[in-house]
Amino acid sequence: MKSITRLRGLWRAPGVLRVSRVLRVLRVRAIPLLALAAAVSACSTLAWASSLEAPATEMGAALGAGVPGRSDLRDLEAEAKAEAEALLAGKRQIADKLAAKYASQYRISIDLADAILDHSGTEGIDPDIAFRLVQTESSFKRTAVSSAGAIGYAQIKPSTAMWLDSTVSSEDLFDRDTNLRLGFGYLAMLADKYDQDMRMALLAYNRGPARVRRMIAAGQDPANGYARRILQSRS
Repeated sequence: MKSITRLRGLWRAPGVLRVSRVLRVLRVRAIPLLALAAAVSACSTLAWASSLEAPATEMGAALGAGVPGRSDLRDLEAEAKAEAEALLAGKRQIADKLAAKYASQYRISIDLADAILDHSGTEGIDPDIAFRLVQTESSFKRTAVSSAGAIGYAQIKPSTAMWLDSTVSSEDLFDRDTNLRLGFGYLAMLADKYDQDMRMALLAYNRGPARVRRMIAAGQDPANGYARRILQSRS
């Protein structure tokens, strides 16, 4: 009880009374003051937003002026199309000249020369190697068939063709584009296998990868003149 009486006495002291009055005033006026502060803040925000409205409108107009209209887009599209057509025409002209060169060099049709260039380019095979391979394998004869059963320009065996593309039949290998596609694709695959060593890739193409592997394992040299003959144009 003495402690409670002492606390009550302290609360009634002059200094404490002044503090309590201030606290009561603050409690009563807290809500109006907060409302006033919110109103001032809202007014400031509105004023700031208004100040940005005009520049934003001007910026939007400027951006809109920089966006091309439909007629401008049509002009740009037509210009891009014309440039692309000119580029393709230039490439086609170069390809035609190259095909004519190889056709004259190997005394074959321009159509065949163009097909060899097309398929060898797709597979990343040097055109000189491609033409010499076809010359060595088949003498540019579409219907050539070896004693081992290899068929066509690139002399692909039906078993190898089926391994490369299960949808291809023996008869399909007499088709020019199918034969060249599989032949150059197979050579490119072997080049990858031998880290772009074209000599080894050609040896594997001619002898077969398994036989080349066995010969190397037995300490024998798999070279037989085939790779040298095809690569001689690059020496």
